Amino acid sequence: MENGAPQAIDVTVTFLEMHAAPAVSPPIPYNRQIALLKTKDIPLHFYRYLIDRVGRKWHWVNVLRMSDEELAAGLHREDRDIRVLYLDGAPAGFFDLKPHLPDEVELADFGMMERWIIRRRSRFTRSSASRRWCRRRRSCAR
Repeated sequence: MENGAPQAIDVTVTFLEMHAAPAVSPPIPYNRQIALLKTKDIPLHFYRYLIDRVGRKWHWVNVLRMSDEELAAGLHREDRDIRVLYLDGAPAGFFDLKPHLPDEVELADFGMMERWIIRRRSRFTRSSASRRWCRRRRSCAR
């Protein structure tokens, strides 16, 4: 902000398309307590926390600006699949699969908290998201 006025920032949006599950999965991190848990009716404040911690550096603000009603309507759908990665007992990242059609699933959000990116722990979560995405699609090639 300059003189109290917001400044424009450059934004790049990238879309990727995947038609098959990854051929190889990275090994599970060793010497760590690790859990990848599916959420059920994720509390809105916790989802916003994940978005903030993972996306702050990249200005992920859209979810943070949504009303509780708008956010709950999207998140608390029966077909929504949100998984949170815990390392050594603390949240480390998450992914959010959002189905659109029987053969189309969007990886709506994916990210790791900076502390774990630095330690190169994101490959396991990225691979888990890819495998879970493939299971949700009916026409996934193996």
